[in-house]
Amino acid sequence: MRNYANTNVISCGDNILALFEVGLPYKITPELETLGEYNFGGKVQEAMTAHPRFDPKTGELHFFRYSFIAPPYLIYYVANNQGKVVKEVPIDLPEPALLHDFIITENYVIFFHCPLVFNIIKALVGGSPFVWKPEKGTKISLMNRHQGKEINFWLKTESFWMWHFMNAFEDNNQVIIDFPHYPTLILDDNIASVLSNKSSFRRIIVEPTTGKVKQEIIDDRMVDFPIFDQRKTGQPYRFGYMPHVDLELMASKGIPNYFPELIQYNLVNKTSKVHRFKPGNYCGEATFVSRKGGESESDGYVMTFVSNEDTGTSDLVIIDAANFGEEPLAKIHLPVRVPTGFHGNWIST
Repeated sequence: MRNYANTNVISCGDNILALFEVGLPYKITPELETLGEYNFGGKVQEAMTAHPRFDPKTGELHFFRYSFIAPPYLIYYVANNQGKVVKEVPIDLPEPALLHDFIITENYVIFFHCPLVFNIIKALVGGSPFVWKPEKGTKISLMNRHQGKEINFWLKTESFWMWHFMNAFEDNNQVIIDFPHYPTLILDDNIASVLSNKSSFRRIIVEPTTGKVKQEIIDDRMVDFPIFDQRKTGQPYRFGYMPHVDLELMASKGIPNYFPELIQYNLVNKTSKVHRFKPGNYCGEATFVSRKGGESESDGYVMTFVSNEDTGTSDLVIIDAANFGEEPLAKIHLPVRVPTGFHGNWIST
């Protein structure tokens, strides 16, 4: 596949990397000039996930790559805070599959192996290369990130799909995993298929010692593109954010990705607040930026691009995390529309 490097942007060591999961990162300058592919000094071949995870305690970058062509179909990597790869762990999967995201906790690396299977024959004849096989179920893996050189175990559950994790952490010998949950996935390129893929915000609780898995529904509204204060990666946390996907609005307009509001979740109190934009204005994924010197998860800003469908322009909207339902603190007016994209991060300079 052509490498568009358009899915995410991160800072790694002294490098700014634009990511696309079926290709290597592209190194760019702060002025967005392309410098070329980046392979971590030759240690990473073929591809890198667009959803790496930084450990805020160690400064390490955790990431992986998957392959559709040859085993091992999954390889897990760790790079230190200078960007040098210090761990590489091949992971055997029974067949190639699409793994878009993963998550870490203090002691575990967690993968969900959902039953969206790659079919090389269909790909070669020009059809969709992915087949949804719910009879295979979804498998959850936990690997001890300090000891393991292989998956500790796979736990099989009923089939579901997920694109993105919010966060995960450990509590009382349990592993808590929060994410938008899709009971099924249809990848046909039409609005009807988009509308049929309805998500909800769920929590999966795994007991590593017994292998027990249970689920809780946090919110049945359709949501995705989760973000949180990344200083809390792999740790207990209070706040997370996702845009609400308005299915009724999408159906009436016949256009996907209409996000008329952002939701702030309090994962401790199990409550939520909504920041709704004015009619005709739609946001994308948000980013949380801590206030300079701020320590709490509410001491910072939630930022997102908001496009106005009537004027064809966009604003960078800055919301006070501590007063999430109130009017924005600021709007930076842009002369053109910023198209709804995928993911991004705040990079301090």
